[in-house]
Amino acid sequence: MDALKAAVNNMVLQFTTMDPTNIFIRLGTVAYNSSVSSTHKLDPTWNKPAVIALTTTLNATGGTNSSGAMDWANTKLKDPSEINLHLSKNGNNEPAKFLVFMTDGDNYDSSYDTATEQICDNAKANDIEIFTVAFQAPAGGKALLEYCASGAEYYYNADNSDELLKAFENIGEKASDLAVRLSS
Repeated sequence: MDALKAAVNNMVLQFTTMDPTNIFIRLGTVAYNSSVSSTHKLDPTWNKPAVIALTTTLNATGGTNSSGAMDWANTKLKDPSEINLHLSKNGNNEPAKFLVFMTDGDNYDSSYDTATEQICDNAKANDIEIFTVAFQAPAGGKALLEYCASGAEYYYNADNSDELLKAFENIGEKASDLAVRLSS
């Protein structure tokens, strides 16, 4: 959990450096175990430090069910108000949309894999780029993340803390590059 917190912190700092005036990049977060708690969700916001603050409160507990978190994130990114918020803040009516999906486990029921795969398909069909990170995940978790990634270059397999930090750094760089190209 400490490695995840450090990785998220570093990635958010990358985005803060890229968007110091908080007018281009909105971030949100949702954490999950066997379910999603309302205290572990943060709607997309221009306030990037809020993501770090929420992440620091997380603890590893329970089983794994990614479907609720992925559904919540996909719904937030597809919400038309996201476009309206960008349009009014920075004039961009086609903001790049990214989702970072990480797990260190297998969903405890295969129906959650199926549901998550359907949500990933829906997100990709709606031009949401999905980066995935398997952190010491078993085979089933890795297979799900490989499926959900927007391509082979969007999937990361991290076996230790250093690899996790590097994966999130690479995701921050790629997302920043894509966002700059799409919003220029």
